[in-house]
Amino acid sequence: MERANGDVDLLHPLDAGWLWLESKTNLMHASVLGMFRVPTDDDNVFTNRLVADLRTYETPTDPYDRRLATSTLARMWPRWEHVTTLDTEYHIQHVTIPRSENSQELLEYVSRLHSVPLDRSKPLWALYVIDGFEPGRFALFGKLHHSIVDGIGGVALLQQWFSTDHADVGKRPAWAVDPARQRKLATRTTEFDRKLRLVYPDAHRSYGREIRRGAAAAGRAFRAVGFAATGVSAKPWSAPVTAFNDKITANRQIATLSFCMNDFRAVAQASDSTINDVLLTVCASALREYLTELGRVPDRSLITNIPVSVRGNGGLRSSGNAITWAMMDLRTDIANPKQRLLAISDASRSMKSRLGEIRGVALTVYTLLVTSPILVQRILRLSGRRRPFFNVPISNVPGPREQLYLRGAELTDLHAMTVLYDGQALNIVSLSYGDRLEVALTTCSDVISDVGRIRQYFERAFAELSDLCSAATEC
Repeated sequence: MERANGDVDLLHPLDAGWLWLESKTNLMHASVLGMFRVPTDDDNVFTNRLVADLRTYETPTDPYDRRLATSTLARMWPRWEHVTTLDTEYHIQHVTIPRSENSQELLEYVSRLHSVPLDRSKPLWALYVIDGFEPGRFALFGKLHHSIVDGIGGVALLQQWFSTDHADVGKRPAWAVDPARQRKLATRTTEFDRKLRLVYPDAHRSYGREIRRGAAAAGRAFRAVGFAATGVSAKPWSAPVTAFNDKITANRQIATLSFCMNDFRAVAQASDSTINDVLLTVCASALREYLTELGRVPDRSLITNIPVSVRGNGGLRSSGNAITWAMMDLRTDIANPKQRLLAISDASRSMKSRLGEIRGVALTVYTLLVTSPILVQRILRLSGRRRPFFNVPISNVPGPREQLYLRGAELTDLHAMTVLYDGQALNIVSLSYGDRLEVALTTCSDVISDVGRIRQYFERAFAELSDLCSAATEC
C-alpha cells in the first residue's frame, strides 16, 4: 500500500496546466520506448530477474514519489503529496508478446499502452518490461505524466539510471536514485533557471524581485505580451484547417523512424542551416505530400508549435517543466524542398532572436499567454471545432550522446512519444541518441488511420532533400 508522508507542494501553473488539459481523450503523459539487446543467451531469464530486482526498490525518490493530493484545497489547485512506499506490482509490469520479424507487434502493443491513462490515485508513472517479440531482445516502455517533467528533464532522469559501462550492473533504477546524488543534481541550477521554475511560492518571490528591478523588466514584460499576441515567427490563429486538426479519441497509433545523424548534419552544413531546420523541413515535406495525396493540402502554410527549453546551462533540474513555445511557418506553401529549407532556416533565426529579447518573469508571462488559448479551448470544448491555434507540434530533444547500457544490456533504440489533445491528432518527437536521430510519430488512430503512410513520406522527404543538397554520407 502506498502511504503519503504528509508533505504537500503547490504545483506551478506551467505544470498544473497539463492536469487541467487532461480528459478521457486528452491523455497528458509522455512515454519513452527503449529497445535492448540481452547480454545473455536466455532473454526470458534476464527479464525475469530484471523485473524481480526492480520490484524490490519500493522506496521512491523525487519526482517518482509524487501523487496528486485529494483534499478540498487540492481540488481548487493541484498539489503534490509524497508517498513513502511504492506499489511496485503496479508500477513495474512484465509483459510477453508474440514473436515478430519487424517489431510491428511491439509498436502495436506500445500504442495500446500509450492509449491508457495513468492512475491518479498513485504516483503518475509506470514502467513495462516487454519481451518475446524478438529472440535476444527486450524493451522498456515508460510513462510519466507531463505535469512532472518536460522532455529534457525526462532525458536527465533516464541518464541517471542507465550506464555508459556495460560492466556496471549495480545501478539503482531511476525511481530509487541514491538520495545524496539526487540532492547534488537538484542543486546544480543557475540563478536564471531558479527564477523560472522553483516551487510556486518561491518562484512567486523571485518574480517579485524581478519586477522590482524597474523599467527594464517592465519593458521586457510588455514586449512578451506583444510577442504572445503577434507570434515570434508565425501569427497565432493563422493556421489552416487540415486533416490533423479534428476531435480525437483516446486511441493512439505510433510509428518510428531512425536516421543517421551525420546525414542530417551534412544537409545542414551544405545549406548553412541547423539540424533542427532540416528536421522541420523533412516534417513539412512529408506532411505536404500526405495532404496532397488526400487532396486536402491547403494553400496557406501549415504552422508548427515548437517547445523551446529555458533551462539554465549550469545544470538540469530533476523534474518540472522549464519550456516555452514558439510557433513557426512550415512553409508547406513552397513546392521546392530546398527553397523550403532556406525559408524555414530564416524563420528559425528570427524566432530565436525574438525569444532572446525576453527573459526572467517576462519569459514566464509569455509562456503562460501562449499556452492559455489551448486551455481555454479545452474548457469551452472548442478544440477541434474551430480554426486551430497551430497545426502540429514538433519537438527535437537532445538525447544521450554515448552508448548506454542497463544491467549489461545494450540500448540499441530510443524513442519518445508525447501528448495529443482535441484539434491536434498528430505529434512529432525527435530524440537524438548516439549517432542516430530517432523520430516518433504519435497519432490518434481514429483521425489518422494510416500513420505508416506518413512514415514512408518522411523517408522519401529526407532522401529528396539530401539529393537536392548533394549531402549524402556514410553512417
